Amino acid sequence: MSLASTATGMAMGINNMNRSTHWYGLCAVGVMVASAHAVNAEEVEFSPSVSGILTYSDNIYLTDENEIGGFIGTLSAGANLNVQGSKSRLMFNYDVYQVLNEKRTEDNRLYNELSLTGYRNLAGESLTLDTNAYIKNISRNIQDNANEDVISGNTIESRYFATGLSYQSNPRGYFDIYSRLDGNITSNEDNIGDFYQVAGNLVVTEGTASRNFFWLNESNYTRNESTTNDGGNFNYNIKQEFGIKPIYNISPFIRIFYEEYSDLDGNQNDNLGSWGPAARYYLSQRSYVEVSYDFLFDGGHFWRGAFSLYPTPRTNIEFDYSRRVFGDSYFFLFSHRTKRLTNIISYTESLTSFDRELFSKAKISKKFA
Repeated sequence: MSLASTATGMAMGINNMNRSTHWYGLCAVGVMVASAHAVNAEEVEFSPSVSGILTYSDNIYLTDENEIGGFIGTLSAGANLNVQGSKSRLMFNYDVYQVLNEKRTEDNRLYNELSLTGYRNLAGESLTLDTNAYIKNISRNIQDNANEDVISGNTIESRYFATGLSYQSNPRGYFDIYSRLDGNITSNEDNIGDFYQVAGNLVVTEGTASRNFFWLNESNYTRNESTTNDGGNFNYNIKQEFGIKPIYNISPFIRIFYEEYSDLDGNQNDNLGSWGPAARYYLSQRSYVEVSYDFLFDGGHFWRGAFSLYPTPRTNIEFDYSRRVFGDSYFFLFSHRTKRLTNIISYTESLTSFDRELFSKAKISKKFA
């Protein structure tokens, strides 16, 4: 309850800010983070850049009929900043593009691109404050044109800002504790799919001092709310496991899971809860196969299965089948590391709110109805 209350308080604070304050605030936070990093900076790299590009296209606007050809000039200037400290790091990059259209001067526009990531360790390494922001140009509607190139002019500016506070501790080796509170906001030039999100996460597991038993208690809370209307929703889920550490490579345990999705008015609500006995068989120290028989709180039952394999020290294969509030749920991950790269193939199923493409499709359908 305290986690949800804290997240709701953050949401109310964000909701009271107007749109212009959001981005002035973003710049202010960026300056403060940069100043904090600079004080303890051990290494600072700064590199400005200026460039110009001339492009010719026989179909500038990518149309099927009445194609228009011509030259497009792009002048750009930018700066890259990398500040590394003993307990912090800041990476900042900003570019501005002036597009010069030979055929239609009304399409001459100034485009911005910005990326900012940073973190600072507080109270040793237990507490970490981090921030992430970007401004980029994305396709206005991928159904009409998925190209994000500013030359065609069929893009909109999308802005994103996120900040979070995480805590990690291992008191006397009995518990491993990880918690996080964060918030983010997305704003698009055409106001489609604008929303903010606040979230909280708490994970408690056994520590190194636990010899015979293992446990897991994981709680997640997320609230999404539109910044252009009264729409919004929240969801939370709780997963608990308690079991005995491997005996002859077999580890029996009990698993409990509950999740709920609802709109902010409480008019629509979906929930699912289950519990059941499970067993995990270890093929090696890291590889295992898991199976459980889960009973639903509202009646019914189902088999659940999972495995995690490490055929080589650099390769990991994971699979999980379960049941979620939206039905059967599958997860797959293949990861392989080389000396320079990590290749990942993954598949996951989850509920998503405020997907811009869904809002774009709904607006088009309404327009042409």
